[in-house]
Amino acid sequence: SGLVDIYYPRNLSYYTNRFNILYGTSIRRGSKPAIKKVLTMLEVRDLTVKYRTEAEPIRAVENVSFKLNRNEIVGLVGESGCGKSTVGQAILGLLPPNAEIEGEIIFKGDDLLKLSQNELRKKRMEEVAWITQSSMNAFDPVYTVESQLVEAIQEHRDMTKNEAVD
Repeated sequence: SGLVDIYYPRNLSYYTNRFNILYGTSIRRGSKPAIKKVLTMLEVRDLTVKYRTEAEPIRAVENVSFKLNRNEIVGLVGESGCGKSTVGQAILGLLPPNAEIEGEIIFKGDDLLKLSQNELRKKRMEEVAWITQSSMNAFDPVYTVESQLVEAIQEHRDMTKNEAVD
């Protein structure tokens, strides 16, 4: 049990297509493809997250490491309560104040744990996002979807309501 990084390829053509996307070349029988450098988009190294409590710290995630290369998909799979959401929140800097983080979270060469809140906030708006499992439950049924999206855009951009709607 615990947190696992995994994806399930459907068939051999998956590997061929993935190779073509990652390395910008094709595989032909008897040929030696020229391999280009792979761009690592996200690398989590030895991530440990603890939550401070009145009694003692609770270790939610321990020594999680994985890489996500350009055009690659990695799913975080595990039992309920194993730390999947904590990893996602740690990557985006959305953990509660009682969280302690150790390790490195490198996104496009920048260690997200060393960025200021403003720098991290800009990355969240421009470059990275998190879609939760039950994301439709995140909307408040009292307000229109448009008003909630406009609020999120205005929170990150200096825009009027009309500009955000456009």
